Amino acid sequence: MQSAADDEGTKSRGLSLTKQSGSRNLGVIVRPIRGSKDNAAAASSAVAVYIRDPEANLEVEGDLVRQLFDLTPAEAAVARRLTAGLSLEDAATSLDISRNTARAHLRSIFSKSGITRQTELVRLVLNSAVILGHGPRQAA
Repeated sequence: MQSAADDEGTKSRGLSLTKQSGSRNLGVIVRPIRGSKDNAAAASSAVAVYIRDPEANLEVEGDLVRQLFDLTPAEAAVARRLTAGLSLEDAATSLDISRNTARAHLRSIFSKSGITRQTELVRLVLNSAVILGHGPRQAA
């Protein structure tokens, strides 16, 4: 990391760690953190380590989805389920609404957000600040 920080500023490094269980690997990102110029030791030795477990089922918080995208509670519920990987039909079933009602909510979400595809909705939500609202997890 020291050479990366010297050569290219704050270039991150990624790696994959194998779990003992044999399930999907953990993703790890190590990013140098620039310290103050007054403290050379801190400037050259600090890093942030981000670990992502692809097996962890991250659910976005409904209130944050509503606030960030100006959705109704019903629209946010549909968006959350689609973001969790459910199909529109499965989302409707889990919400105990008809497929047509789920479609109407989806059309309204599209209209409000300016997108036209479910995949765009998932990308929009997962790349938004809503992910920051998820509480920290404890290591297993």
